[in-house]
Amino acid sequence: MNALSSYTCRWLTEDVEAFRRTVREFVHREFMPVQAQWRANHGPDCGAWKAAGCVGVLLPDLDAEFGGGGGTYAHQAVVLEELTRAGVHFGCVAHGIVGHYIYAYGSEAQKRRWLPCMARGELVAAIAMTSRMTRKMFMARLLTVREAETKRKLAGEEFDGEPAFSKSQV
Repeated sequence: MNALSSYTCRWLTEDVEAFRRTVREFVHREFMPVQAQWRANHGPDCGAWKAAGCVGVLLPDLDAEFGGGGGTYAHQAVVLEELTRAGVHFGCVAHGIVGHYIYAYGSEAQKRRWLPCMARGELVAAIAMTSRMTRKMFMARLLTVREAETKRKLAGEEFDGEPAFSKSQV
């Protein structure tokens, strides 16, 4: 047994562990059986987003006042850990980033209009790049670590981060 196998994070409270069990069960019951379909369709369907919203997987760390789960970043970390552990690519990271941008910089009216719909999975948000140069700059920042690890150059690589079914792009 190594030191990491017995390590417990300070943020793993009983509440967060209960949420983890809920997320794990949901991912295995709802997402695992449809992975081949998602791969064929290049992403999850709209029903998956709504199901995730019903169980609290979307925006779990946003204030309940705006439709979120009212939790902390620990709740979001648990969602990401369980999706990763199951090998499921769901795409909720960009959705969460957009939600937090709206929460931080949106007007009260914008928060009340968009965030509850996002938390319920009725509205899927994405980050869209408006020009080829912007996309390359964004990817260059995201892949700095990967570039250092693999010693690859990013020249000529193209990135398209826009989900085909996203109804809202910020």
